[in-house]
Amino acid sequence: MADARSDTRNWFLRISSGTIFGPVSTQGLATWAAQGRVLAGNEISTDRKQWQSAESLPELDISWYIEDGEGVLTGPFHRSVAEKIIATGTGQGDSSIIAAEDADLSRLRKTAASRPGADDNGAAAQPELDLESADATDAATADGDQAASWIEEREGLRLRIAELESQTQNILRAAEKETRTQNRQLENARKQIATMQAELEELRLLAGDPEAPAADSAAGDEKAALEEALETARQEIADLRRTAERDSDTRQARITELEQQLAEASDSADTLEKLRAEQERLTAALAAEQSAKTELGTRLAELKNADAEAARLREALDEANGELERLRDEQAQLLSARKDIEALKVRIAELVGQIAEQDATAESVEMLQTHCTTLEASLHQAQESYAELLAFSNGRDQKHLEEQQAAEAQRGALQAQLDAAQISISELRQQLEEVAQQEPARIRELNARLQDQEMLVAGVLAEGRQVTEQLLASEREAFALLRDSSVARQTMLQARLGALKKQQGGETGDIFEREAKLRTDRANSARTQEALDALQQEHARHVRQAESRERELINRIRVLELEEERLKARVADAEPLFQRNQRLTEQLRDREQELAQERQQRSIEQAQLEEAHQTLMAHIKTARQQEENLPLGAPEGNDPGAPPPHAFRPPPWMRLRK
Repeated sequence: MADARSDTRNWFLRISSGTIFGPVSTQGLATWAAQGRVLAGNEISTDRKQWQSAESLPELDISWYIEDGEGVLTGPFHRSVAEKIIATGTGQGDSSIIAAEDADLSRLRKTAASRPGADDNGAAAQPELDLESADATDAATADGDQAASWIEEREGLRLRIAELESQTQNILRAAEKETRTQNRQLENARKQIATMQAELEELRLLAGDPEAPAADSAAGDEKAALEEALETARQEIADLRRTAERDSDTRQARITELEQQLAEASDSADTLEKLRAEQERLTAALAAEQSAKTELGTRLAELKNADAEAARLREALDEANGELERLRDEQAQLLSARKDIEALKVRIAELVGQIAEQDATAESVEMLQTHCTTLEASLHQAQESYAELLAFSNGRDQKHLEEQQAAEAQRGALQAQLDAAQISISELRQQLEEVAQQEPARIRELNARLQDQEMLVAGVLAEGRQVTEQLLASEREAFALLRDSSVARQTMLQARLGALKKQQGGETGDIFEREAKLRTDRANSARTQEALDALQQEHARHVRQAESRERELINRIRVLELEEERLKARVADAEPLFQRNQRLTEQLRDREQELAQERQQRSIEQAQLEEAHQTLMAHIKTARQQEENLPLGAPEGNDPGAPPPHAFRPPPWMRLRK
């Protein structure tokens, strides 16, 4: 405690913008540090020549760091400032305070983007939102830097406000001290006037006493004493006149100076109110920025969910495309099976031709029987092979129809999901359009209310100015009345001095007139004193009324300024929301166009698949009809030139098949 009292150093504080505040004592600088007005990186000096960092002064106690859940340090801060940061939730939820001697400075946060409370959710965004995530990260970094500059500017404004408040207090104390001095001088002048009046009364009584001694020596002494007293009274009256004139000039100059100081104090009060309003505006802007960041995170989460839903739909479409590719492969296999059937039919036709050729030969009956038996076996085997191939083709066709029906059902489900997504997107667009339509109306309403508030503030200020002018006019009238009464008193004293001169010359004829005039002067003096007291009371009452009116107007102005700042903050908050709604509307429109294109592509592919399916069914139907019309029996008629029905030699592939 003794060291704190003996520390007489005065400090100057320089912030990063170059603004210098001070001088302030060491204890006052420590108070600023505890309030968060002195931050790490600011510089202090006692002579404005050699500067040192604020955290290097032990009395400021800027030696505490905030450790988040990941072990990263932020700081240094004053302990009360660090506790306030953690209490207000600016840092992370699991933050703690660590002293400088216990902190590992290698884990100190280096960049502004890694301050407590920064949003690191950009890395988890979808691939198609990487550009937006990068822009959002850059915007968050820029907002963080801007918030830091706002905080520093706010601290500078706080220091400026404190300095202006101290200057205002000094001016008020000087004015009160000067007022007390003037009151004491006025009381002293009143006492001197009363003393002179008493002395003049005594001199007059001495001059008019009829029982004075008749001795010449006594009369001479008394006359000499009377002359000396008159000379002294004359000098004192002249001194009082000069003092009164000098006091009058001094008071006039002091009144002018006080009027100037009052105007300066009014300007300082206006500046102080503006600084307070700017501070409140910055605080509201920081709160709005934090709420905008929270809302941006919410919108990003919604967009991520929408992107996840779109990715799921894409995966479903990819699966459908894979199923379609598989169906195309099966269709190709069916086409190859048809080609095999056509080749088999060609072979059968060749066999028929060979039978006709074999019928033309003249072989023996045994050979014909043998060939007939072999041919029948071969035909039976060929019929079995054809039946197996036909059963396989029918089974594949049935399976293809079932898979096509399943694909149609899946496509219908995907189409229903796409329609539901389209409906939700249209509803979201309608909501965004409604919000976008409502926002300009709200902005116009806020502007109208802001103009009304400004007009009301202008009216209140004009009323306060009129009241101040009326008070100054009443002060001038009171001063003029006081000056007139002083001139009247000087005239009265001059008349009394002339009466004393007459008494010194021995004239006693008008003694009764002088007594009557003296009584009149006393009555006038009493009335003047009463009028002066009444004027002083009236002046004090007007001063009290003006002070109460001034306090009331200041309170009303503060309320109106707070309302104005709140409305401006709401207008500033509405503008980025409107822009964000426009961006979301554009993104939804792009997504709708992409969905329409993808839906059109799917419809084209579906039409192609249906056309291919119809073509395949027509080919199968044609193949079945041709199968029914194949001439596998013996030729009709008994043409002697025709080959015998059993003259058939199977081809090599049939023999190998057997």
